[in-house]
Amino acid sequence: MDQTLKTLTIIHHNTQGLPSHIVDLKAHHELRLADVLCLTETHLSGSSVSPVFQLEGYDLFTRSRRVSYNTCVDMAKKDGGGVAVYCRSNVQAEPRRYM
Repeated sequence: MDQTLKTLTIIHHNTQGLPSHIVDLKAHHELRLADVLCLTETHLSGSSVSPVFQLEGYDLFTRSRRVSYNTCVDMAKKDGGGVAVYCRSNVQAEPRRYM
């Protein structure tokens, strides 16, 4: 993290489907003030994410419901779920496999 940064702003938002709200997210000034933006209920699937979900100045880390519940088939099959974490590029971050 940039040593001159005195605070770290973290925002959580339930997107209720990132594909339907990515334009809103990109236009929302207050959400874009976050150093770390944590999104739940992204409804993303698969292991790769389309470039349309990238935000300029942020690194994106995602995890689908299926991957999160890979040991519980019943939970993995449910609709919704998924998380995305946008970390401002000057914030050193790396994804954790298990939490």
